[in-house]
Amino acid sequence: ANTDKTDVATAKETPSINITGDSEIYPGTVSSFNLDFTVPYLYSNFTLDVFGPLNDTEILSVCGIYTTASSGEGFGCMPRSSWPYEFTLSKQKASATNYYQSTLSFTSTLFTNKAYYKPGATTDDHRVSFAFAVKPNESAAVGNPTYVGASVDIGGTTVLSAYKTLQVANASLAPAAQNS
Repeated sequence: ANTDKTDVATAKETPSINITGDSEIYPGTVSSFNLDFTVPYLYSNFTLDVFGPLNDTEILSVCGIYTTASSGEGFGCMPRSSWPYEFTLSKQKASATNYYQSTLSFTSTLFTNKAYYKPGATTDDHRVSFAFAVKPNESAAVGNPTYVGASVDIGGTTVLSAYKTLQVANASLAPAAQNS
C-alpha cells in the first residue's frame, strides 16, 4: 500500500526550493548555506541530495546536512532528534592529501505536514529548512566559477532542484577571524 499523500492535484501550494548563502568560497574554509523547500502535501517520504559540480566531483566536498529549527508551522512540532532519517554518503574519493565527498543525501521515511489542513495556511507554513556546509577541495582553482546544488524527491512524484553559483576567491581576501 502506498502511504504517500503527494497528490499534486490536491496540493495547497506549489512546491518550491531555494538555496541562500555566500557567493564566494575560500580555499581551506568551510562555507554554510541554507536550503528551504515547501512541501504542500500531508505526508510523504522524501530524499534530499546536496552536491557539488556534477562534471567535476573534486571541486567541492559536502561536509554535512543539518536540520534547523526555522521550518514552518507545519513541521515545527516534529522532534528533530527522532525523525526517521538516514544519511547516505556517495561519490567519495580519497587522494594522498584530501578526501572528497561530492554528494550527501538525507532520507526521511515519513514526513508529516501538520499545516496541511490549516485554513489559510501560507507557503511559509509548508516550509522545510536545512543547512549544509561545503568546502573547496585542493583542486578548486581561485577565480573559477563553480556551483553547489540540491534536489528533493518528494514521494517519488515531485522532484525539485536548485543551484547556487559560487566563485572560488583568493584566501588572502577572506574575512579575518575575530580574536576573542
